[in-house]
Amino acid sequence: MIKTLICDGLNEQQKQAVENPLLSCTKIVAGAGTGKTKVISRRFVKLVCDLADMGINNPVNRLLVITFTDKAATEMKERILSELSSYGVDSLGQDLWISTFHGFCSRILRKHSINVGLSPSFALGDEKELRRIFDNIVKTIRYDEANLIDDIGMLSDSLGLNPDILAVRNLKKLSKTSNLDAIFDEVFGIIKKIKSLGIDADEFLSRTYKATEDFTAAVLDTPFGLATRDDYVSAWEQHYRCYVDEFCCFDEKKSGAFDSITGKKQILDKNRSQKPDKWTCAMGMESVLQKTKEQELYLTQVVALIYAVYQNELSKLDMVDFDDLINKTIQLFKTNPPLRAYYKDLFSHLIIDEFQDSNGAQLELIELLLSDVGPNITFVGDRKQSIYGFRFAQMENLDVLHKYIEQKYGQKYPEIKLVTNYRSTPEVLDAVNFVTQEQLKLDEKLSAFKQNPLVDEKYVKITTLQGVMDIRDHKIKEAKYIAQEIARLKLKDGACYGDFAILVKSHSQAELVDKYLAELGIPSVKKVNMSFFKGKTIRNALALLRLAANMRDETAFIKILEIEFAPSDIYRLKITIDRFLADEDTSRMNFSDKVIFALEHKLWQNLDIDFELKNNIQKLFDTLLDLKKEK
Repeated sequence: MIKTLICDGLNEQQKQAVENPLLSCTKIVAGAGTGKTKVISRRFVKLVCDLADMGINNPVNRLLVITFTDKAATEMKERILSELSSYGVDSLGQDLWISTFHGFCSRILRKHSINVGLSPSFALGDEKELRRIFDNIVKTIRYDEANLIDDIGMLSDSLGLNPDILAVRNLKKLSKTSNLDAIFDEVFGIIKKIKSLGIDADEFLSRTYKATEDFTAAVLDTPFGLATRDDYVSAWEQHYRCYVDEFCCFDEKKSGAFDSITGKKQILDKNRSQKPDKWTCAMGMESVLQKTKEQELYLTQVVALIYAVYQNELSKLDMVDFDDLINKTIQLFKTNPPLRAYYKDLFSHLIIDEFQDSNGAQLELIELLLSDVGPNITFVGDRKQSIYGFRFAQMENLDVLHKYIEQKYGQKYPEIKLVTNYRSTPEVLDAVNFVTQEQLKLDEKLSAFKQNPLVDEKYVKITTLQGVMDIRDHKIKEAKYIAQEIARLKLKDGACYGDFAILVKSHSQAELVDKYLAELGIPSVKKVNMSFFKGKTIRNALALLRLAANMRDETAFIKILEIEFAPSDIYRLKITIDRFLADEDTSRMNFSDKVIFALEHKLWQNLDIDFELKNNIQKLFDTLLDLKKEK
């Protein structure tokens, strides 16, 4: 009876997605406003009924649902519980597996932490704390004390490297290409990207070695001596096809990439004839490439060893970052086949939301949990809604996982497209479809459920700015164009200023647009006011919350002290503590660490500082400890 009611009110594509069997690969391409959450929650109920019909106990606990933010996971859980209740399915007292990727992995690791070298009470480091750990490593290297780093010999040996690669005399080789501080700043981001792919230091080293060697060989093997420019375009595009994506084209009309390359004297002989068949590789190109390759390989070694040191520091602190939650869960499943088999059997079906925002490690985790019997997954995504590229999300994972499943099970599984939008007007969807089809070249057209028979004009204008020098120049030209276009339309069509809305990507862009509107005398109301968060009360409250989350946050601690005390009082306190703890092993501790150390070791009351300052700090940390204790 329940199954006959589950699909009430759904369109044909939604019904198909909900009704697909338990053992199936259900890939759902769901544009914005197409009822994705409704489909997932109804499918959950349907699969619970399927499991109950099979005699499975506690079927609601046999489905794993994963999404990307805590807010989305909470909303999804509430929606699913509501649907279960409305169809009379009992879920009281059962702890459903509905969470984010990180929440799921944390739950697994808390139960099996010892298997991956963690304690059950391991800490999850926040961004500032992790950055401080990394900066301390870099500081040690910059002071030429890399040989004092814990376990440096063991770590370098495990990678087949000489620890001397971190010696300042050797690192100076890199300063020929860039400032050393700038290089170290980039290394932290590189490590985060490597970890998002689920790659450890050893694998990064070997794969990057090979990639560097392969690319150098490809450049040296670039074809020359062809008859025409078109022959070069075709040959070079084919030669470098494995290094470029589908949006890269050597055709001058589309990108100008070919003429940009041929204009570089470093690549072609500067005395070449204007005839393509006379073009040759620049003199000394091979030796330049060899030096470049050596630099890249050396930098790869540096990154790999610092990565290994960073991971070792986290391990000693019994700490992980967000990527470690996923990577250590993958490690757990790979190194413990019985445990992996247990969870593969526990989860009869996997439901993954917003899969376009997954990274390489998250993709591998899902592949490890797939059933051996047959496909048991529903994954939902929309490439147009990929927003986590800055966190190294790979929207192509939607297609990668689909192909992997078809190869694994030897069968084709057609995707289901939800194309009816229940949220937006036809005019909005016309604009979306134009960009989707004409600019992104995606066959993902949305149709409006809400029709407006009075409006039949479909008009979207795309303007490409010419002669742009750099990003800053592009933003300025863009802002000027917007202001000039509004002025033109007002004059041409008699439009009112209130007829225009300008959507921008960043607050800095809004400032520029506002500036050039004002230059033309165009009034505007800016809706990106951030001054609320700059208020003294708000900044103080945020500092207190940050310190409650991490008592070692030195910046937040000083900010709170500044509410009541003068900078000179705080400075004297820092100097006094430094002198007072001079005989203790606190040289690498920050200001907050030293205060905590003094409090924990019953030394605080012996400090010769202002009584009110001393008393207030004692009360502050006592309150923070109470908050942590009571959660």
